[in-house]
This record gives sequence, C-alpha cells and structure tokens, in this order.
Amino acid sequence: EDFHIVLFRNIVLVSGALNETEWLQNFLDKYSSQIHKDHRNDMSHYSYATLNFARGNYDEALEQIQKVRFELFLYKPDMRVLQLKIFYKLGYYEQLYSLTDSTMHFLRSNKDIREEFKDSVKNLTKYIKELVRIKTGIPSKIDADLLKKTIEEEKFLGQRQWLLNELELLGEKPQVRGETSG
Repeated sequence: EDFHIVLFRNIVLVSGALNETEWLQNFLDKYSSQIHKDHRNDMSHYSYATLNFARGNYDEALEQIQKVRFELFLYKPDMRVLQLKIFYKLGYYEQLYSLTDSTMHFLRSNKDIREEFKDSVKNLTKYIKELVRIKTGIPSKIDADLLKKTIEEEKFLGQRQWLLNELELLGEKPQVRGETSG
C-alpha cells in the first residue's frame, strides 16, 4: 500500500521546521519509494528541497524545488512558501517580489482555499518583505522591534518562528576581527 501523500507531506513539513535534518533524511531514504508512483518524483523533489533548506543548502533547495511539477492543488501554496524562503536566504529579492505578487494573485483568485490560510500566507509575504527592507536598509514604516511584536501577535501567520529567527539574525552584528566586546 502506498504511503498517504498528505501524511508524508505533513511529516516532511514538521521535521523540516523542527530542523530534524538527520531524522528527515532517514525518513526520506526509507519511505520515499512508498509514495504512489504518480506523485513520487514531485514529492521527492519537494521533500529534498525542504531538507536542503533546513540544512542551509539553499542553492540545492532551489534546484530541487524547481524540478517539482505538482498538479496537486494542496502543494502549490507549500511550494510558494518554500520558494519565498529560499529566495530570501539567497538574496534573490527581485524573484522574491515577483513571487509575492504572483502568490497574492493566486490567493485572491482561488476560492478553494480557506480564508485563514490565505491570511496566513498573505501575512508571511508581508513580513518577508519587511525583513528584506531591514536587511537591505530600505526605509520602512516599521522598525525591527515593532516588527517582532507584530509577528508575535499576528493571529494568522505561517512560518512565525522562521520569521522571528530571521529577524533575530538581522539584529546580530558580526564582530569585526580584533575587536573585543564589552
């Protein structure tokens, strides 16, 4: 019997979010071949994109996600979210902005997605754009402290912890060699 694709997806998403990369690698090695043959290649590419992203191999994650040709509706938002994060980490801001625009159009034009999920993805794209502004020094209406508070209090928000982690990374000032702190 085939591994249920929704269960497989959920396991990949959760283990990737928890940064359980070794566990995820073992899971993929053991169970990828048990996905229905119609979805096996796409799910494998998506899963390895998630794994590589969690490991910090962003170029490989991008290469894997670009091989995915899912026709399954459920996975299109997942792929967009992962691509947004990859583009952000690689500093591909033009592609990120283009994808945020197409994602917003996708969400507006699709009546089959729950409003809460739409709001979650819309908020994610809004906050990723704010991270880009902070990272690149583009003036913004919101500073890092207010952005953190807003992210923490947002009712519908996918990838909340990832956003907070990225915001924290932006606040860390690399120490210049030879300098001492204190």
